[in-house]
Amino acid sequence: MLKFEAKIMNLSTSPGGRSKGGYIDLSSFIKNLPHEDGILNNEIFRINVRGNTITTPKLNKKGRSKHTVYDGVVDTLQRIESGENTDLMFLSNQGCLIMCESCTPVSGKPNTYEIVFSKEHHGFGNGQQSIRSTFYSFHNLGINILPGTCIFVKITEGFDSKESVEICHNNNNSKSINNKDKVSNTFIENGIFDELAQKGYFLKCKKDSDIKEVDAKIYPNGIIDLHDQSGFYNLLNAYHKETPWNAGTGIVDDELLENVTSKIILDVQQLKLDLEKWIEKNKLRVYQYKQFFDEAHLGPYGPIKNLFTTCFKKHYQNFLTGHNETKSWVSTISKNEFFDICFECFESKVPSFSKAVSKKTVKSQLFALALFEKLEDRIKDYHKAEYIKYLEKRAKMMKV
Repeated sequence: MLKFEAKIMNLSTSPGGRSKGGYIDLSSFIKNLPHEDGILNNEIFRINVRGNTITTPKLNKKGRSKHTVYDGVVDTLQRIESGENTDLMFLSNQGCLIMCESCTPVSGKPNTYEIVFSKEHHGFGNGQQSIRSTFYSFHNLGINILPGTCIFVKITEGFDSKESVEICHNNNNSKSINNKDKVSNTFIENGIFDELAQKGYFLKCKKDSDIKEVDAKIYPNGIIDLHDQSGFYNLLNAYHKETPWNAGTGIVDDELLENVTSKIILDVQQLKLDLEKWIEKNKLRVYQYKQFFDEAHLGPYGPIKNLFTTCFKKHYQNFLTGHNETKSWVSTISKNEFFDICFECFESKVPSFSKAVSKKTVKSQLFALALFEKLEDRIKDYHKAEYIKYLEKRAKMMKV
């Protein structure tokens, strides 16, 4: 739970009675925000879909950065400090959205309110860049934020997570929001974040980009990073939707977030680790196809991991079902043996495709379909061979 005070002028309730609006005075507000040694507590932005978009900026000799919002806020605050009207900040800014448990008057302090964040979906749903830029202007550049330097603030109190997430997304429309943005809030809203936390995992989303490590006492199983360099998010798509990433498509399909469960995420995490171990063990064999594995956002050997992840979801159980007619025997095949078979099928298909196109061959939908068809044939052949062994063994037993 986080508590801090804010000076808000003319705070009033909306006509519909479900929200409040007013003018938040930045001169005192940025000093009251939870921070330590000039670094903001990122919990106040945990509802924000975009994560930490401005850290402590790297400035040139003129005090400029390459971030247009930050530089614009600095310019505005410097102009006010030099004598221009404090309304300049309000007129130049879209304001912010605060989603909280409560916003209540502080006794004895006119126009001052205590804001309480108590849930995962509480925080600054919009205006993060303006708040961070003002904060760093004061703490890093020493700009004097004059009283009356305000921005407009919208405040919601006690809304549930589903409605808060929707409001947050609708207020972040100056730049398109992709699935990487949405997933941060979706897994909070549907309870998956908490479920994994109870199992000892920290589910790291885009909004948590600043977090490098977590408390091992709270999260003994460590971090599952949805957007790390290993391409976890794409593996989730390959597993959950049984569709490996293809060249020329988006990073993930729009329906990925539907019906994902904590079990699915843990299954993909384990499969990712198993695949990485298998690749490391077979590095020399795999490395000869490195020219096909150049997609940066899929991570090292990403295309083959995407393909094999879908293969596993679609076909691994088919190796374990036994003979479809009799059900009288059950195959035993390890994950490593399955990946070996997948790779043999992969190798058999690469030559015919590599003649026609270049590096995109193994990342095409056509190649994926050819691989799946080859794997299905291998499963049938495998079951025939096993069934013949079973019949031979049975015949010997009957002779005895």
